[in-house]
Amino acid sequence: MDDCHRVIVMRTLLAAAIATAILANPGYAQLNTKSGKDPLELKYEQEKREREDIDKSYADTMKRTRGNAPAAKRDPWATVRPSDSGGTKR
Repeated sequence: MDDCHRVIVMRTLLAAAIATAILANPGYAQLNTKSGKDPLELKYEQEKREREDIDKSYADTMKRTRGNAPAAKRDPWATVRPSDSGGTKR
């Protein structure tokens, strides 16, 4: 009877070890051991880098386009205003 009791105890311990391993595996998989940061933090950092790249490319484009064309004075109301021959100023 003693051998039978040992077999039952070993089976119980083995079943407990397997259950513990199965239940602990998803928790272990969620750990990020490379950077130690939360996946949400990594996403925010990636989005911040993308925004900075977009802003930099926009600034570069604006420098190129403004540098090529001289700023000309435009008067959109030129055709609406009366000519200055009246001599009265308001």
